[in-house]
Amino acid sequence: MKLKVGEKVYLQIYEILYIADGLNSAVPLQYFFRAGDFVPYLRLRNNFDFVCLFKKPENGEWIMKQDWLVDYDEYAEKPTYEIKAICKYLESEITRRRTEHRLLGESGKANYSRKEVDELINLTHKVNSLKRLIKFRQGKITFNFPSEYRGKTTPDAVSPFTKKLFSFFR
Repeated sequence: MKLKVGEKVYLQIYEILYIADGLNSAVPLQYFFRAGDFVPYLRLRNNFDFVCLFKKPENGEWIMKQDWLVDYDEYAEKPTYEIKAICKYLESEITRRRTEHRLLGESGKANYSRKEVDELINLTHKVNSLKRLIKFRQGKITFNFPSEYRGKTTPDAVSPFTKKLFSFFR
């Protein structure tokens, strides 16, 4: 996930590692190499920590324009059921595209561009990020936010009694 606080752009370590591991060839390498010194240090921290890689606004602009990177502020106030519905829609879109790709046959697959493959990979990544946000809200994982961030930083509070009550009806 990405987060903008003032002029600074923050990314979760998980996102940085995703870009660094080359899973997304659509990412211009210059955006990562500016932060290359952080990689060994990042691997020692929680993958859900937000870290600032781009202190100059112009360096983080490209990151903020990428819709496959979930903007935490965009989803912070949305109810969980709405985020789950978005995930379900995106998963159906992924399934549709994969089915379409399988039905093309070998000759059709040759025309399937690298950009389309990257879009499918990024869509899957977005769904996974939204699912991590849901886990955060459920208190199953923790996000460490920058100290200067003033948005919603706590998971949804659900009492143990409520959890037990809902688990009874499953």
